[in-house]
Amino acid sequence: MIVYLSNAYSFVELAYTMQVNEKCDVFSFGVLTLETLMGKHPGDLISFMSSSSSSHSPSCSSSATLGHLSLKDLLDERRPSPRRQTTAELREKHTENTPQVVVSDDMFAVFNFDGKMVYENIVEATEEFDSKYCIGVGGHGSVYKAQLSNGQMVAVKMKRLKIMVLKKQDMKQVVTPISFNPDEDGATRLAACLKCQRVVSYKSMIPFANKLTSSSFRVFFFTLLQHSSCHVFSSVSATFRDDSSAGQKEADALLKWKASLDAQSQSFLSSWDGNGPCNWTGIICDKSTRVSHLNLSSFGLKGTIHGFNFSYFPKLTVVDLSSNHLSGTIPSDVGKLSRLTYLDLSSNHLSGEIPASIGNMTDLLFLYLYKNGLSGSIPQQIGMLMCLNGLDLSENNLIGSLPPSVGNLANLSYLSLFNNKISGSIPKEIGMLGSLETLYLYNNSLIGEIHPSIGNLTNLLFLYLYKNGLSGSIPQQIGMLKSLNGLHLSENNLVGSLPASIGNLTDLSDLRLSGNKILGSIPKEIGMLGSLVNLRLLNNSLSGFIPAEMNNLTNLKSLQLGENYLTGRLPQHVCLGGVLKNFTAYGNYFTGPIPESLKNCTSLYRVRLEHNQLTGNVSEDLGIYPKLNYLDLSYNKLVGELSSNWGRCHNLTSLRLSNNNISGEIPLELGKATQLRVCDLSSNHLTGGIPKELGKLKFLFNLTLNDNHLSGSIPSEIGILSALAGLNLAANNLNGSIPLWLSKFKTLLELNLSANRFSGGIPFEVGSFSFLEVLDLSHNLLIGKIPEQVGNLKSLEKLNLSHNKLFGRIPSTFDGMLSLTSVDISHNQLEGPLPHAKAFRKASFEAFRNNKGLCGNITGLESCSSNLNHTADQKKKIFNFDGKMVYENIVEATEEFDSKYCIGVGGYGSVYKAQLSNGQMVAVKRLHQLSEDWVVDQKAFNSEIQALTEIRHRNSEASCLEKILKSDEQAREFDWKKRVNVVKGLANAMSYMHHDCSPPIVHRDISSKNILLDSDYVAHVADFGAAKLLKLDSSNWTPFEGTFGYSAPELAYTMHINEKCDVFSFGVVTLETFMGRHAGDLISFISSSFYSLPPSCSSSSAFGHLLVKDLLDERLPSPGKQTAAEVVSIVKVASQCLHASPQSRPSMQQVSRELSVRNPPSLELFHRITLSQLLDSSSYTS
Repeated sequence: MIVYLSNAYSFVELAYTMQVNEKCDVFSFGVLTLETLMGKHPGDLISFMSSSSSSHSPSCSSSATLGHLSLKDLLDERRPSPRRQTTAELREKHTENTPQVVVSDDMFAVFNFDGKMVYENIVEATEEFDSKYCIGVGGHGSVYKAQLSNGQMVAVKMKRLKIMVLKKQDMKQVVTPISFNPDEDGATRLAACLKCQRVVSYKSMIPFANKLTSSSFRVFFFTLLQHSSCHVFSSVSATFRDDSSAGQKEADALLKWKASLDAQSQSFLSSWDGNGPCNWTGIICDKSTRVSHLNLSSFGLKGTIHGFNFSYFPKLTVVDLSSNHLSGTIPSDVGKLSRLTYLDLSSNHLSGEIPASIGNMTDLLFLYLYKNGLSGSIPQQIGMLMCLNGLDLSENNLIGSLPPSVGNLANLSYLSLFNNKISGSIPKEIGMLGSLETLYLYNNSLIGEIHPSIGNLTNLLFLYLYKNGLSGSIPQQIGMLKSLNGLHLSENNLVGSLPASIGNLTDLSDLRLSGNKILGSIPKEIGMLGSLVNLRLLNNSLSGFIPAEMNNLTNLKSLQLGENYLTGRLPQHVCLGGVLKNFTAYGNYFTGPIPESLKNCTSLYRVRLEHNQLTGNVSEDLGIYPKLNYLDLSYNKLVGELSSNWGRCHNLTSLRLSNNNISGEIPLELGKATQLRVCDLSSNHLTGGIPKELGKLKFLFNLTLNDNHLSGSIPSEIGILSALAGLNLAANNLNGSIPLWLSKFKTLLELNLSANRFSGGIPFEVGSFSFLEVLDLSHNLLIGKIPEQVGNLKSLEKLNLSHNKLFGRIPSTFDGMLSLTSVDISHNQLEGPLPHAKAFRKASFEAFRNNKGLCGNITGLESCSSNLNHTADQKKKIFNFDGKMVYENIVEATEEFDSKYCIGVGGYGSVYKAQLSNGQMVAVKRLHQLSEDWVVDQKAFNSEIQALTEIRHRNSEASCLEKILKSDEQAREFDWKKRVNVVKGLANAMSYMHHDCSPPIVHRDISSKNILLDSDYVAHVADFGAAKLLKLDSSNWTPFEGTFGYSAPELAYTMHINEKCDVFSFGVVTLETFMGRHAGDLISFISSSFYSLPPSCSSSSAFGHLLVKDLLDERLPSPGKQTAAEVVSIVKVASQCLHASPQSRPSMQQVSRELSVRNPPSLELFHRITLSQLLDSSSYTS
C-alpha cells in the first residue's frame, strides 16, 4: 500500500523522518482549515504560525510582518465579513492547534498538485520500486524517494498489506452510473459512490478512466477507508515480480480447460495459443502478467468447469462465465480463489449443490449463480462472505430453508432467491441486513409469519415475497421501511387487517397484496401514499366502504379492488390525476353510479367493474376512450342506450355489457371499432335488427347477443367474420332460415341460435364446422330430417335440436360422434333406433321424450327388439334395463318373497334384494294392502303410480348422501362447492315436483338416505315409495309416511299433507349436508327462534352464540370467500325452511330461485357471524 504525500500540506518532520502518527493528520487539518477560510493556500503563513508556537522568533521580516496582520484581513475577500457569532467561531479556530501534516493512507495512487494521477510516473521514477530508491523501511512497508517527470520530489510508502484497490481504467463505470457532477465536493461524491457499490455490479465498474480533482479524489479514498471494512476494488498489485514459471502454469491450465470444451467452443477461443495469456480473448493480467480477470460471458461455450484448475490462479479477482451452455457441478476447488471479488456463473446448465467451500472466498463482493439447475440447500457457509454486496441464486431448484447465517452479510444490498423451492420461515436474522435495498424471495415455498425484524431494513427499496405460503398478519413494523418503493406480498395466506402504519411509506409506488385473506376495511392512511402508482388489493376479504382519502391518490395508474366484499360507492375521483390506466373492482357489492371522473379519463386502458350493483346511465356516464382496450360492466343495473361514441374507441378489443337493463338499438357506429374481438351485449333489452356494419369487425372472435329482443334475419355481412369462434344469438325474435353462408365460419366453436323463430330445414352445410363444439338449434320452428352431415362434426361435445318439428330417423353417421357428451333431441317427431354413440347411451329419457317412435336401451324407451305390448292395467311388472319383464325371475330369486331377502319395510310395502338369473342385482318393493279401503283407493293409487313413472327431471333419478357423510374419506372428497351444488340440485328437483308437475307431488320422505349422488356429485331424488299426489280440491289427509328426524313437526299431531312438509325436510337435509351430521337439537332451536319466546333450555340458548363457521363439517378446510358467502346464504334459507309454522316456510320455488341468485354476504364476515345474527332478519337479508 502507498502513502499519499501532498507537498505544502504535510507535517514538517516528514521532510527528514518517516515516523507517522495521528498528529500528522492534525497538521494537515490545520492547513485545510486555513485554506478554506482564506480561499487560497496559506503559504508562508504556515511557517510563521509553526515557528510562533516555539520560543524562537521568526527568521525573516516577512514572517514578522504576518504577525501584525488583523485576523479579518486573512479571510477570503470574495465573501462579506462574517457575523458576530461566526466571527467568534473563526477566532476560536484560529487559536487552536497549529496545522499538522497530512498523510493520506490510501491506495496505489499518487496525485500531484493539479490532481492528476501519476502512478505510472512513480513506477517509472523508481524503476518499478527498485531497492536503490528505498530510503527507509517501517513496520508496514518501505518508503521510496522518487523524482517525477515534472521535477517534483515525492516520498511514497508501499505497504505490505495486499489491499484490494480500483484500477485506474476501472473507475469510469463507478462514477458514470451515479451521474457525478465534477463540481460536487468530494464528500458528496463519496456518499454517492458508496451507495453505488450497493446497486451496481462489478461489470459496470469496468473500464474506468475519469479524472477527478485532487481534493475530491483524496477525500474519496480517505473516507472510503473510514467507512468500509471490506476490500472494495480489484487489486493492481504491479509491484511484485513473479517468476515466469507461475505465468506458464496459468497458461497451461487455461489451455487444458479449453481442450475439455467441445470443438465449437474451442474455435471461439482461437487466440488461446502457446503465447502468454495476457493477450488472449477474455483474459486480463495484472502488471506482473498474472491472470486477474477471466471474462467469457456469452461466448456460447459448451462443457464443464471441472477441467479448470483454480489452484493455479492465486491472483484471479474476476470470473465471469455467464450466459453459456456450461453443465455439470460447481467444483469445490472454486473455494481456492481466495482473492476473488466477482463470480458470475449465471444462465448456464449447472446442476448439483452449491459447494460449502464457497465460504472461503471471503473477499467476494458479487456472487451470481442464477438461472441454472442447482439443487440442494443454500450452505450455511454463505454467511462467511461478509463483504458480499450482491447475491443472486434465483431461478434454480434450491430447497431447504434460508440459513440464519445470511444475517452476517452486513454489506449485502441485493439478495435475490426467487423461483426456487426454498421452504421454512424467513429467518429473523434477515433483519440484520441493514444495507439491504432489494429482497426478492418470491415464488418459493416459504411459510410462517413475516417477522417484525423486517422493520430494521430501513434502506430497503424493494420487498417481493409473493407466491409463497406466508401466514399471519402484515406486521406494523412494515411502516418503518420509509425508503420502500415496491411492496409485493400477493398470493400468500396473509390474514388480519391492513396496518395503518402502511401510510408511512410515502415513497411507495407499487403496493400489491392480492390473493390473500386480508380482512377489515381499507385504512384511510392509504390515502397518504401520494407516490402510489400501482395498488392491487384484489381477491381478499376486504369489506366496508372505500375511504374518501383514496381520492388523494392522483398518481395512480392501476387500481385493482376486485373479488372482495367492498360496499358503498366507488371512489368518484379515481381518475382525478388523469393517468389511470387499469381500474378493476369486479366481484364486490358496490352501488351507485360509475365514478364521474371516468367520463373524461382518456388514459383508460382496462376497466372491469362487472358483478356489482352499479346504477347509472351508460349514455351519460361514459365518454370517449381512445386508448381503451378492455371494458366489462356486466352484471350490474345500468340503464340507458348504447352511444355511437363506442365507434370512436379504436383500440377497444373487448366490450362486455351483458346482464344490465340497457335498451335501444345496437348503434351502427359500433362497426367502426375495428379492433373489437369480443362483443357481449347479452341479457339486456336491446331491440331492432343486428346491424350489418358489424361485418366490418374483421377481428371479431366472439359475438354474444342472446337474451334480448332483436328481430329480423341475420345479415349476410356477418358471414364475412372469418375469425369468429363463438356466435350466440339465442332467445331473441330472429326469423328466417338458417343462413347457408354460416359454413364460411371455419373456426367456429359455438353456434347457438336457440329460442328464436327460425324456420326451414337444418342446412347440410352445418356439417362443415370442423372445430364446432357446441350446436344449439333448439326451440325454433325447424322442420325436415336431420342432415347426415351433422354426424361429421367430430369435435362436437353438446348437441341440442329439441323443441322443433324434425322427423325421420337419426342418421347412422351419429355413431361416429365420439366427442359428444350431451345430447337433447326431445320434442320432435323422430323415430327409429338411437345411435350407438356413448352420449346417446348415457343420456336420460328426458333427452328423447315426446318423439314419434324412438327406441333403444334407455329407461323409458321401448327396446328396439321388443314386440311386447304393455298395457296400463298390468300389475306387478318389473323391467330390467333392456325392458324385458322379469317378474317370474324376481319371484324365483326371492323364493317367493321370503323374509330373508327383505332389506326394508315402508308404509306401502317391503323392499327385497334379488339377484336375477342374468347376474343383475335389483331391489324391488312389494306393495301390500294397507286397509280395507285398498280396493276402493286402488284406482287413485294406480293414477299416482302412473304420474310418478312419468316424472323426468335431471335431479329426480340416480351412492347415497347419508353414506358419503358418514365416511370420512368420502366426506373429505365432498368439498364445499360440491355440497353447495348438491343443495341447489335438490332444491331444483323439489321445485319441479311441487310446481311443474300436474298435479303437484309431495315426496313425504326427503332425507339424506334418499338423496343419491352420481359420479359427478349431481343430486338425484330417490325412493318415491311414499310420494303423494296433491289433490287441489281435497284435504289430502294421509297416514304418516317418512323418516323421523326429517319430518315436519306438525305431522306429530295432524295427518294433513302439503308441500311445506317437504320444505321442512329440505332444511334438515341442507343443514346435515353442511354440518356433516344430523343437526339434532339445533333444529328445535332454529324453529323456536322465529318466535318471540326464548328457547326452552340452556343448551338451546347456547346455540345462538355459536359461530356459523363452527357448525360446519370440520373434516373440510374453511370454504373460500365466494363459496363461504354461498354457504352462509344457503344456511340462512335452510333455517327459514325450519320455521315451526308451515305457512311461514318459503315454497321450494322461492328456495330454488333464491339459491340461483348471487346474494351479498351478511354484514358480519363469514368467520364472525353467529347463528343468532344469521337468524335475525335485521342483520342479514337473504
